[in-house]
This record gives sequence, structure tokens and C-alpha cells, in this order.
Amino acid sequence: MEGNKKAARILAKKIAAGYNAAGRATSDKALLANLSVLSELLSAESVFMFYGVGDEPDTLPLIKFLLGRGKSVALPRCYPRGRMDAVLINSLDEIKNDGFYGIPEPVGNKILLPENVDVVLAPAAAFDILGNRLGRGGGYYDRWLAASGAKRIGIQRDKLVFDKVPTASYDLPMDMVVTDSKVLRFR
Repeated sequence: MEGNKKAARILAKKIAAGYNAAGRATSDKALLANLSVLSELLSAESVFMFYGVGDEPDTLPLIKFLLGRGKSVALPRCYPRGRMDAVLINSLDEIKNDGFYGIPEPVGNKILLPENVDVVLAPAAAFDILGNRLGRGGGYYDRWLAASGAKRIGIQRDKLVFDKVPTASYDLPMDMVVTDSKVLRFR
């Protein structure tokens, strides 16, 4: 999958769309199983993660899992020009469905600063076997990750982890990538 990012994102989107509902559900269940035993996640006090939409992994069960274990869980609230905040939630009732880009967002105002986050669970169009992340093109996570020293864990389906994805100088690699069948550790 080497080449330019735009072409790589188109290919990743096509592959992601190839998962049917049953395939996504099976993948999501396996992802949750792999994440729910991850020592880095279980020992973390604070987790900044995404709310999966569309063809992304369904993270709602993981949000419930983490809240049920008393973790401080934050979800992104996005703003124009690639800026986002990590907003803490105490329950699923604190998520609204009409956020920026139509992605569900937290309704509260308690911001978890990047330097206070233990683990970031990052989405991507795709990852590679070296931990590189191909984002969706808005730069939101690139900017946020650059300000944080948190453990960076990518979450994606098996078929969207490639030998190599295109990167730029500002792209930060993940410390780990978790898929439905494996946990890849890099740093």
C-alpha cells in the first residue's frame, strides 16, 4: 500500500466497505476480547479513545467495559481546522449523536489534557506492521498525539493492517496496533 495517502485511503475505504455486518460483528467481538486483556489498558487510569462510526470498529462495548472498571474515559470533541479536545464522560448518557462531522461526541465540559492521558486508542484508515498510522486526512489525531506522551494504541481490523502505509514527517507511529487476531507491539 505504498504511494500517496489519498490513493491509500481510497483503497482502505474499499477494503473496509467489503466487511458485511456479520464480518464487522465478528471482528468487533474479537477486537474487544484482545483489548479487554491488554495490560497497558487495564493498568491505565485515563484513556482517550474514539467512538467508532461507519466502517470503523464498534468501540461502544469497550467504552462500557472501561467505564465499568472505573477508568477515566474521554472521547473527542472536534472543532474546525483540525483541533480536538479529549472530553471526559462518566456514562454513555453523556454522548450526543450530533457532533462535528455527525460523529457522536461528549456533552460535558471536563477536558482531559494531553499530558494527563495514559493511553490513546487511535482510529485510522489503516495501519502498517511497523505501527505507522494512515489517518483519515483531517490531522486531528496527528496534532493531538504530538502534544501527548500517552501510550499510543491503534485499533483496526486485520485486513486494514498492511506491510507499509504512506507517512509524512508529522505522522507519529503507534506503540501498539491491536486487531481482531493479533497484538503488534513496537516500542
